[in-house]
Amino acid sequence: MDVVVCRVRTGLGSARHDEAITLAIDALALKRAFDDTVGATLVTDLLAWAEAAAGSGERAAVLLGAASSMWDSFGMQLYGSQHWVQRREVYESRARTSLGDTVYSASHRRGSTLSMAELIAYALDEEFSDSPVLSSYPAVGLSPREWDIAQCVADGLTNKEIADRLVLSVRTVEGHVAHVLRKLGVPRRHQVAAALANPSSHRA
Repeated sequence: MDVVVCRVRTGLGSARHDEAITLAIDALALKRAFDDTVGATLVTDLLAWAEAAAGSGERAAVLLGAASSMWDSFGMQLYGSQHWVQRREVYESRARTSLGDTVYSASHRRGSTLSMAELIAYALDEEFSDSPVLSSYPAVGLSPREWDIAQCVADGLTNKEIADRLVLSVRTVEGHVAHVLRKLGVPRRHQVAAALANPSSHRA
């Protein structure tokens, strides 16, 4: 098992969910670069756990559905490890509880239909296409939801205020804020407004 996977699991075990998400996303990009399908599937599973722990139930459900489908193509879920399967069930339960059975099942099914390329694009918050396309938010690479969150952060709103405005859970907002900071390449919320105004000077 590679070092990054171990670090993601450590972040999860220590309740450092945002750190685990960032590590998993970075690892997934590397797995794609090396065309490591099995490794990418494992990291996707772990990313789903971290998203569930951070309160991003819908993303967790989609990623779990995708990873489960990919594992089926290899023959055994999570290398056949009962310990890992049981750990996954904990996070599946969290996501299902936060979404409700109907939404969870629909999101899980959506994930199960994704190709590996689509799965990784989704996990990395990229727009997937067979041909290059321009993002709707090319200056900073944010998804539409992340753009909304970023604008709220730039306006000085707290996570609770953002959750109330956008009708989201606070934990879901926390997960999105972590993604926004990572994509903008800034460590603090108060830097978001400047990063949006001049993204080229803040990108990592």
